[in-house]
Amino acid sequence: VRLLKINRISSTVIDHNPDHVDRVRKFGFKAYYGDATQMAILEAAGLADARLLIITFGNQEMVQSLIEEVKRHHPHIQILARARDRIHAFKLMDLGVTHFERETFGSALSMGEKALQIMGVAPFRAHRTVLKFRQYDLASMLKLYKFHSNEKEFISQSREATAAIERLFAEDSDTLKKNVSEESWG
Repeated sequence: VRLLKINRISSTVIDHNPDHVDRVRKFGFKAYYGDATQMAILEAAGLADARLLIITFGNQEMVQSLIEEVKRHHPHIQILARARDRIHAFKLMDLGVTHFERETFGSALSMGEKALQIMGVAPFRAHRTVLKFRQYDLASMLKLYKFHSNEKEFISQSREATAAIERLFAEDSDTLKKNVSEESWG
């Protein structure tokens, strides 16, 4: 919400915790108390005029149910949803959601970058590794999506994707050894 506000994009927060609603309001945000899974609450908060609905609660079934309801009544609204993991992201994709974030993916990458640095990898290389891994993982996820309902094929394709990324990073490592100037930042 803060990122939207500093970019002069109005937003409305709906939360079932009255303390959170009070706190958000104190900072100048428009907030309502209520159950954001209820269409009547969303409608009262102005859903019909919204261009984007951001869904951040964690209950997968409730998220999926809300998405189906919003798409049925307001197909023009873009949806950005929190996915618990890759499998949940696939379920969101089944519902036509193209904008989602896996809830622990970003923090896992950040911790991975710090772990690489602690283990002696130069900061630039650690950062570059994480960026490449993120890009490859997202592309791989989109490729694997078409196999997610066939467990045997999904596992086979996942193993193939893992082997491919290992080859990619081995080749990249060889390239970086030849170009030591890129090892800077530290």
